[in-house]
Amino acid sequence: MELVVPIYQWPAPLEGSMYEQVATSSVRTVTVLNPGNGLANQCQGSVPANPVWQPVVTLYDSNPPARTIGYVYSQWGNHSLSVVKQSIDNYFACFNVSGIFVDETATDPSQCNGHDAYYDQLYAYVKGKDPKAEVMCNPGTGFDYAAWKHCCDRAMVVEVSLSSFNDGFTSEASPFMGATPYPPGFAVVLVYGVPGITEMQQVVRRAACANFTNADGVWVLEEGGNGVLPMYTTLPSYFAEEAEYVKSAIVPECPPPPAPPVYTQAPTGGACWFNPNDNNCEICYPGYYQCSWQGCYKHQCSPPGGSACTNPCSS
Repeated sequence: MELVVPIYQWPAPLEGSMYEQVATSSVRTVTVLNPGNGLANQCQGSVPANPVWQPVVTLYDSNPPARTIGYVYSQWGNHSLSVVKQSIDNYFACFNVSGIFVDETATDPSQCNGHDAYYDQLYAYVKGKDPKAEVMCNPGTGFDYAAWKHCCDRAMVVEVSLSSFNDGFTSEASPFMGATPYPPGFAVVLVYGVPGITEMQQVVRRAACANFTNADGVWVLEEGGNGVLPMYTTLPSYFAEEAEYVKSAIVPECPPPPAPPVYTQAPTGGACWFNPNDNNCEICYPGYYQCSWQGCYKHQCSPPGGSACTNPCSS
């Protein structure tokens, strides 16, 4: 597992900054650079026009476990492609990024039709810059992997507060998983408003669960929560512990399986209530002659020896 860290902090001074701490940590990291709200149009030849950014580029180049991807926003497919492409040009020319982070990714499959839709064009443009470059989409919620796999190499399918994340964990089905399960290496989870180490570790374990998000990239932070969005300008106080934890052997924590149907035993030798005019029998609980299934609208079963049902309940 690796850390995927959006950093929207001014890079000067570099010493002690988020960039330095993340790039020099002992864990694999991907930093989302955002020097101009996705425009990144401050280029002079092959270096950033503003010299404060060059040390950041040099820092990541000298720390191979750490890499950067450039932030662009797509406005759910409404942002001018020519403007987005200009940003992509500048990221690759001046910031030596290993990929592009596409914020505000749509979830409508028509925007990624495998041919000439908005996100197909964006994906092809990035790959034209570098076939190995990563395109990380950010719908911020679950979407259908089968529909989007040819537009996104990875996706941030969770960008929510701790309370929303935990609510999703206790839901009957994961709200962060689309119709097609995510393969390993696809999903990224970001949860904010997480107050301490214990809660952070639980988020990481839950994110690793295959039938919840199956994430291999995470970022857990204290900023935000209680209706406040994070600014991505500070590291959590438990950053060192988070870095150590994500590189350990994570034992996933998964939601409990759905509760089995609740059965009630009929009185010994007695018959359950049943409707002789309904020919749709229920199956009796194994070991008993008859029973009722709590929550089922029929609440019926055959009496011993059969009934008017076509398929008598087994004993």
